[in-house]
Amino acid sequence: MKYILLKNGTIVQPEKVIKGDMLISGKRIVLIKPEIALPDPDVLIIDVEDKYILPGLIHFRSPFLKVDESNQASTIYIALSHGSTFLMDTLKISQTADYKTTIAGTIDKSKPIISDFSLHLDASTCSQLTTEALNHCYIHEGVSSFYLKWKHVHKIISGEFNSIFEYIASNQLLLVLSTATIKKSTLISNPTFFSVYLQTLKEAVAHIKSFGCPVLVSDLVSIEELEVVFDNFNEGDAVFAAVSPPDSAKNIPGAFTAEQFTSLASNENIVLDPPLLTPPIKREQFIENSSSYSFIHQLTKGKRITKNSLKLLCNMYATRPSKIFGSYPQKGALLAGSDADLIVWSPVNEEGTNMRGANTSLLRADIDSLIINGRLIRGNDQVSPGQLNGSYIFRNAIYETLSGVLK
Repeated sequence: MKYILLKNGTIVQPEKVIKGDMLISGKRIVLIKPEIALPDPDVLIIDVEDKYILPGLIHFRSPFLKVDESNQASTIYIALSHGSTFLMDTLKISQTADYKTTIAGTIDKSKPIISDFSLHLDASTCSQLTTEALNHCYIHEGVSSFYLKWKHVHKIISGEFNSIFEYIASNQLLLVLSTATIKKSTLISNPTFFSVYLQTLKEAVAHIKSFGCPVLVSDLVSIEELEVVFDNFNEGDAVFAAVSPPDSAKNIPGAFTAEQFTSLASNENIVLDPPLLTPPIKREQFIENSSSYSFIHQLTKGKRITKNSLKLLCNMYATRPSKIFGSYPQKGALLAGSDADLIVWSPVNEEGTNMRGANTSLLRADIDSLIINGRLIRGNDQVSPGQLNGSYIFRNAIYETLSGVLK
């Protein structure tokens, strides 16, 4: 089909929520209006019947760079089931490898996948790369973020990564510091252990900030962690936090209450941690999507859904991350000229969903359908990653929108 026309949807945009229609041509959204006339006889019309049309999830920690192709496919499918339409993984470039060959080979090997994708650089393995090599990754390949795991925290504090921090700061790129691994420790529920962790986090974040690095600290689960990250924060500082929902923080001292977590949505420097994607050991664990729910349902169940709450949620998981990671407005928002990456979402009654063993749906129970790069995907579709037109996204690029072209 040349066009897809979504009718009668509640469309959630960064600044407003409107009831109306959306016209998609190729990979782009071309028009959003209360009512759109048919542009061409060759059009697929979908009446979404008052369901919500939301931007797709920006999944900035999707482990799709797998040697085992079956695991790669599983991870991509799991991301898809949650409504992920843009994936990011971390690339390691060793000092002995040819950086041009490594990054070009990784991009080529990853195409085509189920959605558009991009890369972080592993700061621990590229900290000794030359400025020429780093410039190639950033200027010529559009990789504008670096990733560090918590296991390197003492090297951060000792100054081992100072050269890479200087490079990040001089180009105003982004450093992502993940605290995920320490949350898996069996000692994390111990108040003394947690207090030591907070002190270490404080030292690491202070060291990174001293260079003027834009930084995103992820996998935060408590108010105390946020206080550390935003210590001495001034308006306009490029300091960001990614927070995990309360149910992921069991037994952690001072974990977010549901009320506290909801209040964070209005903070422009806070984004949502995308759901962790662990490839299943058995295929049976993966196919039960229609008896499971997406991250959207987990964050809205039991709450009154309002235009404002949905707008804040979409900003938290799509619009703000796309801005932080340099892919806005191509990604992260439902705007004329943006990529047609979206979720058709419907709140569900958990008691009315299918029982285990009753389905092999691609999508979670509350996701009616997806559109990725202009392609419609329903739960019962048979989709192979190699069939889709996902491509590598050069971030922080000048993006040509259709604004002013379409009337």
